[in-house]
Amino acid sequence: MDLARSVRSARLPPGSGSLILVAVLALTGVIAPWIAPYDPLATNVAEALQPPSVAHWFGTDAVGRDLFSRVLVATRLDLSIAVVAVALSFVVGATAGTISGYLGGWIDAAIGRVTDTIMAFPLFLLAMGIVAALGNSVENIIYATAIVNVPFYARTVRTEMNQRREAGFQTAVTE
Repeated sequence: MDLARSVRSARLPPGSGSLILVAVLALTGVIAPWIAPYDPLATNVAEALQPPSVAHWFGTDAVGRDLFSRVLVATRLDLSIAVVAVALSFVVGATAGTISGYLGGWIDAAIGRVTDTIMAFPLFLLAMGIVAALGNSVENIIYATAIVNVPFYARTVRTEMNQRREAGFQTAVTE
């Protein structure tokens, strides 16, 4: 009985597993160039298209580059794209939602139609279309990812702003 109680008390809080995973990924992204077993850009045509093995954990690609090393080194770029895109979409979406919820009227309707239009398309296809139109670069991938996520933040903040605008404490202060 005491053993079961101690095991339950030793469990991590619900979000700790996710936090640990993100920390491991971030640490991997930081130290990846030093722990990658092979140069991710070095080609070796003699080892092209090798299956996963002890020497190449994920195998090799068509020109003989080690896929595990490439995945490790790409972690840094992928995480930076994700963080910047989420931050950008949050700032733009929260600003649009605040303006929409606070002012209301035709501004609310216009911002609502723009967010509805973005959400009407499959998000992945919309992001691919934006990147295809703007050109394939890291900056355009960040912009496309941010654009498709703006409506989620805008709608959430708009709803909260509408609730706060109509709250009793707000009318008591203005009277």
